[in-house]
Amino acid sequence: CRGDGCLCREPLETTMTFDENLRVFREALARGQGEGSERRTVNCLTAETGRCGAFRYFLFVGDIYRHELRWFDADGAMVAWRNVTDYDAYCGGSLARWKGRVPRCEEVERTELICGEGQTVLTPLEDLHALAAGRGPRGAGP
Repeated sequence: CRGDGCLCREPLETTMTFDENLRVFREALARGQGEGSERRTVNCLTAETGRCGAFRYFLFVGDIYRHELRWFDADGAMVAWRNVTDYDAYCGGSLARWKGRVPRCEEVERTELICGEGQTVLTPLEDLHALAAGRGPRGAGP
C-alpha cells in the first residue's frame, strides 16, 4: 500500500497532555527552536484548539508539510494523534498515520485560533474514513 488511501495504524505511546502540548507549541512559536545555526522558526499556516463532545483537539498545519491533529480526553491525556504528510513517511509507504483510539463525538467546534487561518476539522471517525478513502487534508505546506 502506497500513497493516498493508505493509512498506517499504530499504538499511541506518549504521555503528553493537552496543556503541555499548548505550552511547548506556544514557546516554539514565540522563540523558535534550536540554537545558533540550528535555530529555526515555526511556519504556522494553522494552529487551533477545539472541542468535540468531551474531547479537545490541537491542530497544527505548517512547517515543510506537516498536518497534525491531536485528540485529548476530558482529563487532558492524549488519546489519538493523526499525521499527514506529502511523502511515504509512515508504515507501508502511507502518507497518513493514526495513532491511538478513535474518539467518538458528534460535533467539532473551534475554541481558539492560535495562528494562521482556521480549518474545517472533521470528527475523528469522519477524519479516519476520509483518510482511508484518500481524501485526507491538503494544503499543509508553505
